[in-house]
Amino acid sequence: MRFGRRKPKSTTMARASLTMAVLIILLLAALVGMKLYVVSYAQNLAFRYIEDTAGLFVDQLNNDMTNVNNELLYLLNKDKDLRAIPRQMEPNQATHYELIGKLKERIQGLRIRYPSSYQFFIYSRQADFLILDNGVYFKSSQKSPLAEELTAYLTDYGMNKLKRSEWHSIQAQEDYLFSVYEKNDIMIGTIIKAEALFDNLNVNKLGYEELPFIKRKEGGFITSSAYKKWMEDNGAEPEDIDAKLTEEGNEWFSFSLGRMGDLGILVTPTNGVLERIMRVQLVSITLIVIIGAALSIGMLYYYRRILIPMKQFVKKLHNQEEEQWIHNTDDNHILELEMASKEFKQLMREVKQLKIAVYEKELLQKKTELEYMQEQIRPHFYLGCLSIIHGIAEQINADEIVRISESLSGYMRYVMQGAFHQCRLSDEIEHVKNYVEIQKLRYGNRFSFQLIKEEGLEMAEVPPLLLQTFVENAINHGLNLKQKLEISVYLAVEQYQEEQFLYITISDTGTGFPKEILQAIEQGEEIYYDNRRHIGIQNVMRRLKILYGNSAKITLSNMEEGLGAIVELTIPHKMQG
Repeated sequence: MRFGRRKPKSTTMARASLTMAVLIILLLAALVGMKLYVVSYAQNLAFRYIEDTAGLFVDQLNNDMTNVNNELLYLLNKDKDLRAIPRQMEPNQATHYELIGKLKERIQGLRIRYPSSYQFFIYSRQADFLILDNGVYFKSSQKSPLAEELTAYLTDYGMNKLKRSEWHSIQAQEDYLFSVYEKNDIMIGTIIKAEALFDNLNVNKLGYEELPFIKRKEGGFITSSAYKKWMEDNGAEPEDIDAKLTEEGNEWFSFSLGRMGDLGILVTPTNGVLERIMRVQLVSITLIVIIGAALSIGMLYYYRRILIPMKQFVKKLHNQEEEQWIHNTDDNHILELEMASKEFKQLMREVKQLKIAVYEKELLQKKTELEYMQEQIRPHFYLGCLSIIHGIAEQINADEIVRISESLSGYMRYVMQGAFHQCRLSDEIEHVKNYVEIQKLRYGNRFSFQLIKEEGLEMAEVPPLLLQTFVENAINHGLNLKQKLEISVYLAVEQYQEEQFLYITISDTGTGFPKEILQAIEQGEEIYYDNRRHIGIQNVMRRLKILYGNSAKITLSNMEEGLGAIVELTIPHKMQG
């Protein structure tokens, strides 16, 4: 008895075709059921998407509010200008203008760091003096509705007539939310227009209308204009909001909004995307039924016009070679699929390489930003400046103290901007002049500085600290007791292959770059000199690479051994609009 693999049972094409037809009909039936399920699933998915999106928005809002509150508390306790607000202030007292200007700068600085929906204010209850983003209000000033309501609230708050809490609400033509902190009758806070907060809640509609509102901890609701309109359209009063939340067909979500209360979102169906999807699904089901009927007619046609003639044709085949030709199944490969698979694999390899390149670029940028921050906060330069100020103060030379204070203030403000923020060339030049002025007070006439530039370059874009890095390097490493150091900066525009480039040269008469430094820069290695790591030059090179790619070039060289260093920079010439 022979044992082996069982030979598959043969079947006719008619049976195979009938089996295929039954499978297709079952598949169409399953498709109908799936389409009915899709509507219910899409609704749940829409609710989940709305909840997740709103949750992310609230998390960001809570984080912003926490940061704002922390900064307000810090300013209230540490800012000397706030403590300097007098008990009496009138608009005709010019002695207070400088203080008012500084206070406005505090508010403007806060406005820059936080979203545009945040406004900030400073209020002195004793002087009845208020500073808002849009103006300064004295006791005798004509106030805007918002300033009038806010002043009245803060006056009662400072006199302990109102309950103390972190967040409050007022209505001045519109609803506002605000946070306030007080110390010695001086108040500082932030105020947000409720409608602006609601507008920032951007949720994809998906066939539903999202109606945001705030339920305050002390009771009551603050509703958006869209919510009020919806309530009016449905014949409901504002106090009916709790009933509408539980009404059949509506869904709502609630999120804790810091110490303000809860942010709620009422989700109500509209004649939107989901209802259109339902109609599309019904049309699809009708089409599937039609396709099923057409398939049955087609199978009948196929049987009569193809299978029967094929049976007759098979009967005529008696040659073994012809049988082998008809039933040959050795080759099961599909050329089109193989080509598509090959192209897809190549695409995936390219995508992977691109992801690696992007990841490496992001790592380089983060590393450069970190080193840039480390470079900014190095204390030795600022400690040196403080020593100069202390020495000059001992000599009772007030004019020089003012000069170095102004230069140091301009220097610090400039270096605190982002490493990849483009600035005007005129600002960079002014920053370098501040730096040189400080160093001249430190080193006297031991060095000279000259800057030459072509006309019309004031608005050219350059990365911050581009010039100052190399001027600082020349002073730190070029000064010596033998000869006076001369530093020159030259700026011009050059044309190359129909493109304009900003050409910058920084040269000095010092001892030049050591050979090991030039070699380390050429090989992309870290620079160590005098047992200390130096990152300034490499930081500039990395930033230029990130900002301009291969369009930026930098060359470091020496004129002759011991006769000074030359730095040549070429970057694309762009003007700030």
